[in-house]
Amino acid sequence: MKRITSIIIVLLIVFSFAACKAENESRVNPESCEHTYSSEITKAATYDEEGEITYTCTKCGDTHTEPLEKLPRPVVSKDDLNDALSKVKYYNDPFSISVGELVNSTMDSYYVTYYTGEEAIEKGLITKSQIASSVDINFLYYAVISGDTMMNPDIPYLTEYNERALEVWMVFDENNRLIDSGVSGICSDLQTCAILIMTSF
Repeated sequence: MKRITSIIIVLLIVFSFAACKAENESRVNPESCEHTYSSEITKAATYDEEGEITYTCTKCGDTHTEPLEKLPRPVVSKDDLNDALSKVKYYNDPFSISVGELVNSTMDSYYVTYYTGEEAIEKGLITKSQIASSVDINFLYYAVISGDTMMNPDIPYLTEYNERALEVWMVFDENNRLIDSGVSGICSDLQTCAILIMTSF
């Protein structure tokens, strides 16, 4: 019985050695291998950070990684920004008025400056704490409307130029469609104009 057991153990050792040898012989030396690589994204790229893709040779197991470029930041055209801005609503419960209607009804001369979310933060127009956690800053735009209101006997008007008469934030989706917006700042004279217009109907 002991003899049979010894024979079995010897056979197992021989077979294991043969299997290891066959496995080692089947492996190709990476230096002489004509590599055939498969690829896998091991770190997804974002708007702020590069990603990583790993290549593995199916013959010898050689691996190497390469960086993936950051995702291109979404860019909303000036025309789309202007169109979206005109539709943003200014609310003074229970009334509301679109920015387009307010500006066209009250402002004699004005211009709009657009900032990306990051630019608005850098310039101190808005702080990170003011941005909802659900908002991706890469899709956030900030608009500052500067100018004078028109001289109208029925409504008050600015007596001098106002550099930040109206400030608006806008959030777009990946298809550059406006999905959220609001007025974050309005000067007192323009606010009075808005209230008079809204309550006159």
